Amino acid sequence: MTTATQLELVFPSPVVSTASGTDYALALLQDGTVWSVGGNGNGQLGDGTTTDRSTWAKIPSLSGVTQIAASGFWAMALLGSGSVMAWGSNSSGQLGDGSITDRSTPVAVNGISSPKQIGCGFRSGYALLSDGTVRAWGANNYGQLGNGGTTASTTPVQVLTFGDAKQIACGNHHVYALLGGGTVAAWGFNEDGELGDGTTTNRPTPITVANVAGVTQVTSTNYSGHALLNNGKVVSWGSNSSGQMGNGTGNTNVLDRSTNAVVVSGITTATQVAATNSSVFALLGDGSIKAWGSNTGGQLGDGTTTNRTVPVDLTGASDVTSLPNTSLGNARFLVVGPRTITLASLPSPLPTGITTGIFATMTDSKTGAALSGQSVTFDTDLGWVSPVTVVTDSSGRATTTLVAGDPYLFPQTTITVRAGSGGVVTTTSAPLVGANAFAVGSNDTGNVGTAGGAGTDSTSPTLTSPTQLSKVFPSPILTVGSGNGFSIALLEDGTVWGVGNNESGQLGDGTTTSRTRWALVSGLTNVTGIAVAERLVLAVTSSGAVYRWGQDLNGQNNSINSTPQLVAGITTAIQVALVCNASPTGSTLIALLSDGRVLTWGGGALGDGTRAYRTTPSPVTGISTAIAIAGGTATAFALLSDGTIRSWGSSTGSNLGNGSTTFAFSPVTVTGISTATAIAAGGYSTFAMLTDGTIRAWGDNGQGQLGDGTTTTRGTPAAVAGISSATALGTSFATAYAVLENGRSVGWGANDQGQLGDNTGVAQTTPVAFPQSGGNLPPIRSFGVNSTSKRGFAIIKPSI
Repeated sequence: MTTATQLELVFPSPVVSTASGTDYALALLQDGTVWSVGGNGNGQLGDGTTTDRSTWAKIPSLSGVTQIAASGFWAMALLGSGSVMAWGSNSSGQLGDGSITDRSTPVAVNGISSPKQIGCGFRSGYALLSDGTVRAWGANNYGQLGNGGTTASTTPVQVLTFGDAKQIACGNHHVYALLGGGTVAAWGFNEDGELGDGTTTNRPTPITVANVAGVTQVTSTNYSGHALLNNGKVVSWGSNSSGQMGNGTGNTNVLDRSTNAVVVSGITTATQVAATNSSVFALLGDGSIKAWGSNTGGQLGDGTTTNRTVPVDLTGASDVTSLPNTSLGNARFLVVGPRTITLASLPSPLPTGITTGIFATMTDSKTGAALSGQSVTFDTDLGWVSPVTVVTDSSGRATTTLVAGDPYLFPQTTITVRAGSGGVVTTTSAPLVGANAFAVGSNDTGNVGTAGGAGTDSTSPTLTSPTQLSKVFPSPILTVGSGNGFSIALLEDGTVWGVGNNESGQLGDGTTTSRTRWALVSGLTNVTGIAVAERLVLAVTSSGAVYRWGQDLNGQNNSINSTPQLVAGITTAIQVALVCNASPTGSTLIALLSDGRVLTWGGGALGDGTRAYRTTPSPVTGISTAIAIAGGTATAFALLSDGTIRSWGSSTGSNLGNGSTTFAFSPVTVTGISTATAIAAGGYSTFAMLTDGTIRAWGDNGQGQLGDGTTTTRGTPAAVAGISSATALGTSFATAYAVLENGRSVGWGANDQGQLGDNTGVAQTTPVAFPQSGGNLPPIRSFGVNSTSKRGFAIIKPSI
């Protein structure tokens, strides 16, 4: 809840402090216990489970707590004994226990002694010690650990240069420390001027916020800083996209910012400041609250959802004694007025576009009695509610229906519902899960008549019109690959998901059980690229490591790997590719290294003068400037930095592109291409996008997949008809796709499984609009590259 609304009447002891993250809330009670409610996908409720909960419950293992802090999907507690405990998401080591393993019960932060305050950044933790120094741990990509570097740390390190800090405040990726002389030190992310030094330069060591003195308290939104001065005024700096500066400026332009401190208008008697994501609050000497900044969810409590660039009154707030300042979530807890609206928690996570009931309950704040006959108005920042206005029944409940936005909304979007009556307002939020991609073509799981291999909700074995993938993903999809009856999706958060046939362990979940619902591939994080073919998968991570799973390298035996296995000896890979049917002994596996070399292993298209099966990656002969690789059926390709293309392996279908019909043991040059910017393969056909936006194609053309208006196989590249502004390429077996500069997309080639999404099944020898059916779909951003399956995937642009 993000405005003044009484909490449920469930606590056995008075609430003394609150904190909230993205989808959950914490309450610290006077008896030293901590209670939690909301989303729990990363264990952030601390109850030993990952089950979401809509009712408050005590965290069993915590007692003697004196402070709490929360952000994102994790939290911390400071105990009276001096220990610091942490739980929830640990993707960047923010729990400080030396690991990156999520924890559903609190664990001790290592190496902290004599802490007096704790704070949570989005994925970084902080502790102010009694000697005035600060320790930091977790993510450090913007220098937010303040130790002079940008390397993450799973255990605490010392913030440099000062030893007289009195208070700390955390933004998403930046931190403030109030120093003994009344100045403020700042470090970390600064692209919106968060550090207040007149620049937008990130700082890995603390600097001083310019022209700010006499500070008695500092607080932070996600991307701005705010300081209470000893004269009762408040100053602000950083992002002003929602009016966070409070001086009458600011708009919806994300570049609106102030890199130097400005005075907040009209406040001269403030005693405390606090902030949420993009909203700021000041407690005045008379016990009232002023609020400014983002108000999209009604979080300023002024009865509107209009952002405020100058402070406004928080309606109904009086006699307030404290503003908790321990979180970067969407919630701020205040006691207001004689009545309370409690808005039921949304299902979390919530699938995009879903219809669900939601209700608000009105009670007397003092007695807890239900209030009937009260008019409650609902609204939402995404989608819509109906009816908008509802009168409470005898139990004090008002019920409406929520439609959770457009079905193609990006995952990670948060939906907020607001309920208000008589100036008292409350909100509830939930993260959306979804699927910003659709599939066409084959949907089988490797056997005739089966369905589910494309990862949609359809039970048809073919998808002849665009069909959205099942809405289960917590992060936007980057790309989707497909093999023999299964599909693999790479998400923006670096995780990999699988669905469909799993007889060779190709779903990477530790089993060989096939399934029709997407699930996470075990143990993989920070993945940046994937390659999928037949029953084998490769993945490359941001650290340059390569993993494989599925059918063993040697196709002559039945050995499988059902979990990702690290490929030894590769530490600088930036892309991976697979060549299927490269030899009688299995596929060829390919890795592009950051220095431009290409490594291969497996059998067949090895490119080193041999084709015999081997398990050790070795360099392809004569290639040292590659910038991209691709794998077709039995043939491999490398795009070089000079715009030329090399190929090696089988000449079946004339796919080498040099006119030869002889197996190439070492790389040969594809004829007539010198300005290529991208390359993709689909079966025995290959496609190159050039700097002028045209596309060249060569190889097999039995289904018109070369797009030249014929079905004549081409041993050297020919122009795809009618394309002069391509920006992206994609393939399935014998079908090709392109995104054009004007936002349109086209497809051509095989269509026997509905790969062109036009419900006809008729192949096209020249590009046609894609898709030709499927309703009002958002524009396509990119296509998957799938050499071995008759299944196409389109990744869409955001619909918001």
